[in-house]
Amino acid sequence: MQAQECPLTTQRQVCENCQNNTPNWGALINVMKSKYFAFGLLRYATKFDVVLLIACITFISIGALLNWEITDSIAKFQTRLKQPPLDMGQLSWLAFKGVIFILAAYFSCAIGLFFLTTFCDRQIEAYKIDFLRVLLGRNILYFDNQQPGSLITMLESLDPAISQKLGMTLYVIVLVLTGQLASFIQSWRMALSANLLTVYVVTACITYKYGRQKLINRYDSLCIQLEIMIADVLAGVNTVILCNGQKFEVDRHDKLVDKQVRTRKHLKYTMVLLIACHLFFIDNMYIFVYYMSADCYYRSGKEVDYRMYYNYGKFILSSVLYFAQLTTYLPLLLDSIKALQNLAKVIDEDVHYKYPSRPEIDVLEGVNLEIKAGQKVAFVGSSGSGKSTAAAMLVKLLHPTRGRIFLDDARLDNVSTTHLRTIVGFVPQEPVLFTSTVKENLCLGFDVTEQELHDACQMAYALEFIERLPEGFDTVIGAGGTSLSGGQKQRLAIARALVRNPRILVLDEATSALDTESEAVVQTALDAASRGRTTITIAHRLSTIRNADNIFVFGDGKVIENGTHDDLVTANGSYAELVRAQRLGENTVEQHMNTIQAMSRLSITSNIIVLPQNLLASNKYSLRNLLFTKQMLIILAVGIGMTLVMLTLATPYGMVFTKFTEAIESNDWSDALFIMRLWFAVGVLINTCFAVITCISGAIICNYGLRVATRLRKQAYKNILNQDGYFFDQPQNTIGNLLSIVTQEPMNLDYTFDSSLLAFLNGLSLLLGPLIASVGKHPGYSLTVFAILFSIIVLFCLLFIWIMAQDAAVNKMFAEANTLAAETIQHVKTVQQTNSEKFLVNKYISILRSSTFTIIKRNIMSSFATALAFVFPSASQVITSFVGFLFLKIAPIQPIDIILLSDQLNLRVLFRIALLLPEISASRRAYIQLDHLANTKPVVDNKFETTEENPSKIEGNISLKSVIFAYPNRPEYAVLRGLTMKLPRGKTVAIVGASGCGKSTIVQLLARLYDPLDGEINIGGIPYSDINTKRLRAAFAFVGQDPALFDLPIWQNIAYGYPKASWDDIQDAARAANIHEFIRALPEGYETNLGSRGTQLSGGQRQRLAIARALVRDPSVIVFDEATSALDARSEAAFQVALANATRGKTCLIIAHRLSTVRDADMIVVMQRGKIIETGTHQDLINRNGVYRRLVVGQ
Repeated sequence: MQAQECPLTTQRQVCENCQNNTPNWGALINVMKSKYFAFGLLRYATKFDVVLLIACITFISIGALLNWEITDSIAKFQTRLKQPPLDMGQLSWLAFKGVIFILAAYFSCAIGLFFLTTFCDRQIEAYKIDFLRVLLGRNILYFDNQQPGSLITMLESLDPAISQKLGMTLYVIVLVLTGQLASFIQSWRMALSANLLTVYVVTACITYKYGRQKLINRYDSLCIQLEIMIADVLAGVNTVILCNGQKFEVDRHDKLVDKQVRTRKHLKYTMVLLIACHLFFIDNMYIFVYYMSADCYYRSGKEVDYRMYYNYGKFILSSVLYFAQLTTYLPLLLDSIKALQNLAKVIDEDVHYKYPSRPEIDVLEGVNLEIKAGQKVAFVGSSGSGKSTAAAMLVKLLHPTRGRIFLDDARLDNVSTTHLRTIVGFVPQEPVLFTSTVKENLCLGFDVTEQELHDACQMAYALEFIERLPEGFDTVIGAGGTSLSGGQKQRLAIARALVRNPRILVLDEATSALDTESEAVVQTALDAASRGRTTITIAHRLSTIRNADNIFVFGDGKVIENGTHDDLVTANGSYAELVRAQRLGENTVEQHMNTIQAMSRLSITSNIIVLPQNLLASNKYSLRNLLFTKQMLIILAVGIGMTLVMLTLATPYGMVFTKFTEAIESNDWSDALFIMRLWFAVGVLINTCFAVITCISGAIICNYGLRVATRLRKQAYKNILNQDGYFFDQPQNTIGNLLSIVTQEPMNLDYTFDSSLLAFLNGLSLLLGPLIASVGKHPGYSLTVFAILFSIIVLFCLLFIWIMAQDAAVNKMFAEANTLAAETIQHVKTVQQTNSEKFLVNKYISILRSSTFTIIKRNIMSSFATALAFVFPSASQVITSFVGFLFLKIAPIQPIDIILLSDQLNLRVLFRIALLLPEISASRRAYIQLDHLANTKPVVDNKFETTEENPSKIEGNISLKSVIFAYPNRPEYAVLRGLTMKLPRGKTVAIVGASGCGKSTIVQLLARLYDPLDGEINIGGIPYSDINTKRLRAAFAFVGQDPALFDLPIWQNIAYGYPKASWDDIQDAARAANIHEFIRALPEGYETNLGSRGTQLSGGQRQRLAIARALVRDPSVIVFDEATSALDARSEAAFQVALANATRGKTCLIIAHRLSTVRDADMIVVMQRGKIIETGTHQDLINRNGVYRRLVVGQ
């Protein structure tokens, strides 16, 4: 029977069965799969992968070894060329032999690189898949210790170009070892002389690495700080805009960027100094090796031609130079390997769980409760009382530190987690949807029939709106389900739980985002769905649980009361107090509470940005614009000037070799020694000039290149904060994409003006210099050589352009895969609750493998392009010699001129182009994206740089007349249809209605995130479009249901966007929002830093801080869009009293589902499908017995 390959176990070991089936290789396999062996690259290697690796090492090694044969053929060819009479037959054979060796080396390297690329792609894919699989199997507490997005960044940091770097490393290592061994065999004296360069390179690299480590650490720290800050700001960008916090954030960003730039500048200057030293030492070594070849020639009694010695020494120099160039991007290879090892560390991590945020506090303290099969029970209590923690333990998201939980007389620890989550349907507070179709979001891999799917949607009151979508159940929902309203997303989450027909149903505020009308229907459906099931409802809104068989009241981590609704009301305890706080009007109908905690708008997506084609087309002149900026003109002038000066110096530099050759071939050794020493000094002087020019021009280029990147970065970030709702509705402007552009793309733009550009300019001058000098003596020969070499370079560039075009398709696939992984990890709690880990991992695998054919084509062409860069220096010498040999027959050319031209050409230029072209490509895309962001004009200009010191307050009646509006992503659907209403000065107006009726849209129009398509909005009789937007927003205070807090002290979060706030103002606002006592109880009080997005606070605490932020501004108009949704009953009751005092004399607009918050409003507006259908006071509308009364009765 054939043994089957077993999956890796949790401990990442080979299972016992596999070891038994491979008894001779078990120990070896264990070693190979170790994370320490081969940097962990063989961790997931199969037999096929091992064969691929052996084949690639073999072919690349053959390609490198053939370089020695090529060098030997060239040396023999040049030696025979100098010895008259010319033996044309022998020269022809040597030339032909060199061509054969070149072709063999080229194809060997190309095939080896293709095998290596395939091997690395397979290993990276395996790492990604296992990383995602392991994370989804982790306890939910593990993720509380992780920085937002850090796991995503770790996954995306795997470099798909690691194969090219590994191939180059392997090739250079074999080349160096071959050169050392062969050269020592031929002439130990020459080998020792040439190895002075090896000593220098190793010493310089070690000094460079450790000398810069402190700067690198500081730079990395600043990069992390900057990325976290920008992520927070972009996640709460609406809050930044509505609070007029743009200038504060731009200044904060620019200060941190300036610190980062200063550190980066020091790093670049040290890099320029290293390059100048490299060029000085390397070019002098070529002269020194020529000198030593003459010394060996005379010491051997002229038995072996000096050309042989020189070629042996030059081979060592070339291999060491490859190694030196390798060190310039060896840190990138090490970073790629480190990324693999970081993933391996997470995969192998032995996790022990504690409650990470506050380990000293017990969330639940000795809770004892029993839920019988088929019972409907409810958990109620204030925020932080432990309700959701208890529910999470029932589905093994959390584990008790003490005590036990039983299910059907079996300990929950002994019940399979997969089985448990199959029989438990969990509807969380925060509806989570993935970027996929509606149907796939509902099923998540669960096998259901069409009828079961429709029944579940009907029960969740979702079928109607799904069928209205363009493609029905096949409609693709955007990232996070952003194309749907909050209520629609919540109904889909309910349907997803019901479609599995669970035995146990856990509803954690399942109807919290629904309007009153929808909730009544959904609640009826949930009651029907609960029959025959054990149902646990977690609620603030008590109307949803009054018919529960048992209600458990939580307080401070304990169950303080339990019983039926009537029993608990009669007991007149904590539950009765909650009920009284939620009475509504004369009907005293119990209110339910809306406790949706706002989900962060940060959608973490791929760092791989897929640039829309229309953006590329619209920016085809962007690079031309870049060329004519002041900084770029300086860079171009310096670069051209540097090249011209070096070209001027290249001629006397070439004369050094000519004089050396003449001196060596003279018969007087003493005269030859004097001449060589003299010209050696001239060569050192010329190389000193080269180094100084490189140092000065490099510093200027790096400095101005950094200025270009910094200027665009600041402009792009500033302009993002000047945008409106139209901008953020565009699919390419997700928070993840914007974050990647403003943090990563400036680096890509900056890298172009770094070491590779300097090395390229230097190599170009040393390539063109000898050719230009040779044209004067032998124009036909020189131009022919130049044409052939230039054609190869052009071919290489065209090949690379084709590869970059293929990369676009591959990057699109990676972006899709990374988006899915990001959403999966970001919403791991939902993934585990729905038992959909396997489905999402399989989908991730299918996306990764969807572009296999394109990747193979790309890898083949990339391998041949890289191999061309490897063999080009040797090939160019063969071409120069072979063309010279042909010209010997038809033109009066001296053999020594052929030899000198071959020696003087610096043909590592293609290798440098190979390093530079990817950076040019990345730089081009970076500039286009940054330039696009920096110059995109908003429809509504925020004008946050207004110079008004003390603008007068905006007061007066607010009126909307015949307003029509549709969101830009759904222009065919009018959200507001001829809306006309007034907000009288000093009055409180409330807007109520079903989800999607246009309530929140009115708020966004008043904030001028959008402008109406038609109609008028006036404030005090003045069109609000004529009012400066900063002044307009200063008069408004917006408190939404999605509180955004920043990584700042609490006092600064309260005073955000309002620098005039005094300390007393801040504390008074905190008291009014019922948060002052909580802040004072913190160890650092108002100086407590909230961290990234304020995640250390509960939803209610974050909401109250947002309310305090609104009250501190003393606005003329306060807009509350479900502002108290996350407050428990006691906090809301206290807040309502404070709010009544704070809003006295101000215009107040309240958007609400919870009708208890609007009964005292001066006017209540009832909306339906973008129109007003009723207006009046609470009592008037009750007496009319219309829609409003039905909403009240429904609550």
